[in-house]
Amino acid sequence: MPTFWKFKGRSGRRGRSLDVFRYLFQSDAGNATRPYTVRLTGWRPGLRKISLTDALVEFGELPVTEAKHMVDRLLTGATVEIIVRGTYPPEGVVRTLQEIGAVVRSDVLPEPSY
Repeated sequence: MPTFWKFKGRSGRRGRSLDVFRYLFQSDAGNATRPYTVRLTGWRPGLRKISLTDALVEFGELPVTEAKHMVDRLLTGATVEIIVRGTYPPEGVVRTLQEIGAVVRSDVLPEPSY
């Protein structure tokens, strides 16, 4: 069994999707990619709600409460958008969120100015 399957998530449980993502795709901070928007448009039966909350915290650099509210809005049928900054490649983020059970669309857009 590969060693990355032995990693544990923040909660102490085996959070395989995020840990595998970190192992395979995360590079050093010097290779930061341009910020992009990931749009969650729905969910499939079997969605892992807690794993999705953890993923939004990780990829969107959101507080846990805000990520939980976003997941709850997604479950009620709303579209949710997160801005991903840092070294996460769009393909890896989309693939991870789809494995968790979300219906995802990725748009590489410039970061909005507030």
